[in-house]
Amino acid sequence: MPQVNAFIGSRLGSTRLKFKNLLLLNNKPLFTYLTNSALKSSKIENLYLNTDSDYLIEIAKDIFEDNLKYYVRPASLGSSKAKLDDFVYDFMLKFPNELTIFFNPCCLFLKTETIDKAIDYFIKKDLDSLCASRVAQTLCFLKNKPINFSFETSQPRTQDLEPIHCQTCAFFIWKTKTFLESYKKNKSGNFCGKFESYGLSTIEAIDIDNEEDFLIAENILLGKERKFKFKYHKSVETLIKEGKIKPN
Repeated sequence: MPQVNAFIGSRLGSTRLKFKNLLLLNNKPLFTYLTNSALKSSKIENLYLNTDSDYLIEIAKDIFEDNLKYYVRPASLGSSKAKLDDFVYDFMLKFPNELTIFFNPCCLFLKTETIDKAIDYFIKKDLDSLCASRVAQTLCFLKNKPINFSFETSQPRTQDLEPIHCQTCAFFIWKTKTFLESYKKNKSGNFCGKFESYGLSTIEAIDIDNEEDFLIAENILLGKERKFKFKYHKSVETLIKEGKIKPN
């Protein structure tokens, strides 16, 4: 099993939703949800909070104590203009290991089980880079042209379509050596070498970018707390029990 370093990339500032990593969702800071899931992974040797803010580290230490490692990146890599490739390269130089993982805390519903399965998949497939993705199994278009179906045939059933993967920033996994080689050559390394995308469930793919995303996430958390169950109108329950209506 390759040795793994991972980090939660958590800037203090943000442009669309101000200081979103510190916004409370169901009374817990946003960045803590994915951090908790990653800490429970059996595949990760070292998990760091990689941030531009001493203040955010103070809050994290109050919550996680020594269960988490901490790194304040250079100020030049702390603005909204900083590219992921750049602060991943910086982290890899400071904390080298065989594999490196980036986690985006705005994808708060990512499960520990999914993290471990993705790492196993990466190793089994002998990949160099892998990113999480949202899977769309529906009719998809690019510049008004069909991607996964044809205008020349009748509309296919969605369940028969080839799924389209849309990147979500929940995580990236890299072979550190391959990323570094690519970055030194091209100033980029995210999609280096042998690449695949890794499809997430609909909820795990949720990424908090704006106020609407925040409200959706808050309601999902509240629904889980209430142990939400599907219910039918009472007349429908009777029809189901009597076998008068059935799925087709």
